[in-house]
Formats: sequence, C-alpha cells, structure tokens
Amino acid sequence: MPKLEFREVGKSFVSPDDNKGTLTVVDRLSLAVEEHEFLSVLGPSGCGKTTLVRMAAGLIPVDVGEILLDGVAVTNSSPKVSMVFQNIGLMPWKTVWGNVALGLELLSHRSLTSGEREEVTASIEMVGLRGFENYYPYQISGGMQQRVGLARALVRKPTVLLMDEPFGALDAQTRAILQDELLHLWRERKCTIFFITHDLDEAIYLSDRVAIVSRRPGRIKQVLKVGLPRPRYAYDARADPEFVRLRHLAWESIKEELSRL
Repeated sequence: MPKLEFREVGKSFVSPDDNKGTLTVVDRLSLAVEEHEFLSVLGPSGCGKTTLVRMAAGLIPVDVGEILLDGVAVTNSSPKVSMVFQNIGLMPWKTVWGNVALGLELLSHRSLTSGEREEVTASIEMVGLRGFENYYPYQISGGMQQRVGLARALVRKPTVLLMDEPFGALDAQTRAILQDELLHLWRERKCTIFFITHDLDEAIYLSDRVAIVSRRPGRIKQVLKVGLPRPRYAYDARADPEFVRLRHLAWESIKEELSRL
C-alpha cells in the first residue's frame, strides 16, 4: 500500500471575475508515493503543484477523487504530516525556539511538557542552529530561517514531509548545503518526502523518482526513476551520465508543455 496516494484527483477554483466561471487547476491526476520514498514534482508554473501539496496536507479539499494517507482518505490535517512552506511563515514576534515549538503547540493545543521542550531543542540542534535559540527571524539569514521552518516541521516527527519549493528563494550555495542536509535528515528520520520544485537539477539530485506534471489542468505526464546510487554527493552525482540523461528527458518533457502555454 502506498504511503500517500492521489486517485483521480481534481480541483477547480471559482474565478473572481464572474464572466470567467471556474478555473480547473488539477484534473484526474493519479500518483502513488511509496513509504520512505523521496518523490519530487516538476512542471510549468500554474500547473497545480502547490495545489497538490496543499490538498495532501488537508489544507484545501479535493473536488473529485481522493487522496489517501496510509489507505485512509485525507479530509483534514494529520499529525502524521508536516509541511514546509515556500514562504516559511515564521512568526516575527517569536524567537527561533518559539517558532519551532509552535509545531508542537499547534498539534497538542496545550503547554509543552518538559520532554517536548527537549524535543524542540533537539530539533534546533539537528538543523545546525544551536546557539541561535533566542534570536528572532529578522536577526538571522534566509537560509537560517529556512532551517527554522524545517525544524518546526521535523519536531512533530512526521511520517510524511510535504515541501513546497522550500529552497527556491535561497542563493545557490545555501541551497546546495540545505539539499545535502535534507538528504541526511531524510535518511536519519526515514520519512516519506513529497517535494515540489521548479529546479530540474534539484529534483533529480534529491529524488528516488521525479513526477512531471502537464500544463494546466495538471495531470501526471511522466514519471522518471532516478537510479543514481545513494548516498549522493553533489559533484559526483551531477557529473554522472545518468544524471545528464535524466535532466535532458525532464527538460524535453517540460519544454513541450511550455510550448503549449
């Protein structure tokens, strides 16, 4: 049984302009994500990638079809699932420690126990922010803020981690460092990752499989299996002929969709 499964999922939004009716973003999309798998989703802008991950998180409902988590339909948020947003969403009035603790506070709706407080501190250390617990978001870099968002998601010990372009706004060096740290955390936590990105190299480097979504309304056009050995190292992986082949296939597939926009 897949860990996370999209079955003939469809989603439309009502246009704010009454003359335009509804906009179908995702249409009859099916995809299965296996337990402990790292699966990335690529596709042109506006194809419904963010809508997919938000439906999987239970933040917005599906219109047709269903999304299953461990074989059970997703109808609301689940303690098994954590999400890392593109814009991070840190609370500017909370410290690093307070922002990470928020992940557990929202889950339990009560004050944290001493054990949970230790989990918060451990999660901060896990993402390399020891010593920055009392800093506020405006006092740390964008890369460090993204680490806080990741720690906030991981402190809940999810079995599924949903990530919506988490590194998109970072510089290339910081992005590369966080990619490697994410792979390390994924191996250590043994969770399932559903990762949205626009970056072909990032998708291939990180993933077991890469799903390519068609132009809107989004459907699964192609799924590429990444056979590169693990653990992976950035320079070696990107120099591998198989990496180059997969990147070419992914780009040709996406370029075809872009030409139809």
